[in-house]
Parts: sequence; structure tokens; C-alpha cells
Amino acid sequence: MRVLLCLLLLFPPMCARSQSFVYAPSITLPARPMETGETEVRGGGAMLAETRPRWAKGIATAGGEISIRHALGNRLTLGIKGWADPDGLSAGEPLRSGICADALVTLPASDSNRQMALMPRAAIILDGNRLQGWGTEVALAIWLPHFGPLAPYCGLGLMAGFRTVTREGSGPLAAFNISPGPYPSWGYGVGCNLGGSVELGAGAGLYLELAAAVQTNLYSGETRLAILPAAGIAWRF
Repeated sequence: MRVLLCLLLLFPPMCARSQSFVYAPSITLPARPMETGETEVRGGGAMLAETRPRWAKGIATAGGEISIRHALGNRLTLGIKGWADPDGLSAGEPLRSGICADALVTLPASDSNRQMALMPRAAIILDGNRLQGWGTEVALAIWLPHFGPLAPYCGLGLMAGFRTVTREGSGPLAAFNISPGPYPSWGYGVGCNLGGSVELGAGAGLYLELAAAVQTNLYSGETRLAILPAAGIAWRF
């Protein structure tokens, strides 16, 4: 989930690579609003955004995501999403990951071909088994008219993340020429999504999404744009 974001701009006092965490801004909407009692599981590969690209290998890294949603009613669906970047495991680094809880609140609409939903989300970021921070997002998602077997959707959201850290004026942070003292240990961003799902029958399906996240890190004052594709399979029952 974008969980996401869910933008988290967090800064642990660890090795340089772990100064940056990863988050998944994808929303991966179901092919249609879910009905009471339905459950859907989704999983696949995704590019994950780095919260501090300057400390990482780039603006994004390859990883995986998995989510499960259950419809408590025709207008309310709750879900949990997890993501992880396994790239550093071979070098003995902790697994960078995150977990996000979300809700899809379908709004009343006169046109069933263009249904909208509010999507609030809350996430935590992990470095190995250590909790490193949290983030939140509120998005507006729209199911667009079907194009043949393709059920397209789009979304737009505002996200923010926070972590309390003591600033250091030496070590790896000296590269920023920052003296010790209080600083804004949070960041914010805007995410937009464009994707689609295809139902294959017997509850199975495929999904493809392209997410874009513009994130501002108030620690170093840098603003970056990340373009993040995601693709995978779905199963509804």
C-alpha cells in the first residue's frame, strides 16, 4: 500500500545505507469495489521509494509487496499491506521493510462506472526487527470505466512521516555541515497512482500500477520525484 505510504522520512543512527528506509506508495485497488464478506489477497514485485536517496543507491530499489483486504460491508473494506527490500541481506544488512493498515471507504455515486473512495492509511517502518518510525496518508481513489477486460483506476494523496532523532554533528552526518541541535525530523509528499486490474475468472486476477511520489525531506531540504511500477497477481474469495 503507498503506504502507502505513506511517506516516511526517517533517520536512524546506523550504517549509511540504513540511513534511508523504503516505502511502497502503490494503492493496488481491487478490480471493483468489494462486497460484504469478500476477501482479496495480492502480491508481487514493486519498486520501493527511498526516504533518503542521498544515503542509498538511488531514488528507488526493487522489492516485493503483499496485501490482504476484507470487506466489512459494501462501502467499507479494511486491509493490511507489507513490503520489503531484500537487497542488503546478502551483505549482512538488516531487512528494510514496512507494514501499512488502510481502509477503503466507497463514496455514494450516481455513476457506477466512476466510483470513488477515500483511502486513509497508517504505516510503520522497520529496520530488521527495530521499529524506526511511522507515516500516514489520505488519498482519493477512483475506479474508472472498464476498457475491455481492464479495470483501470487512479488515485491522489497527501502523505507525511515522522521520527524523533538526536542530531549529531560528526560522523556520516558531517557531510551535510550540520551542527548539533534540534531539527525537523519529518517529511511530507504527494503521491499519484495510475493502474489497472484484470479478472481472469475463478477469483484470480492480475494487476499493474505506476505510482509517482514527490517527497520533501526536511532534514536535508531535498525534494525528489520517484516513479515506481508494481505488478503482481490477485486472488479474491
